[in-house]
Amino acid sequence: SSELGLGQKAHTQITSVTPGSSADRAGLKPGDVIVEADATLSPTPQQVQEAAKDGQLVVRVKRGAAAFYAAMKR
Repeated sequence: SSELGLGQKAHTQITSVTPGSSADRAGLKPGDVIVEADATLSPTPQQVQEAAKDGQLVVRVKRGAAAFYAAMKR
């Protein structure tokens, strides 16, 4: 069960967030675009999932005109 539903587009977009998950606690929302994951710029969904395998993940997220970092830990 993945915490993040990831859509395959030009950028990796979050399509769903599991309630109560570390992604939910980090404030991520469907529609957010992951522009960086553990220092990988413009990561593919596979790269995001690979980076999250160790139980922690730092992502830079774009939401509308704003961008922010979010840290997730299992």
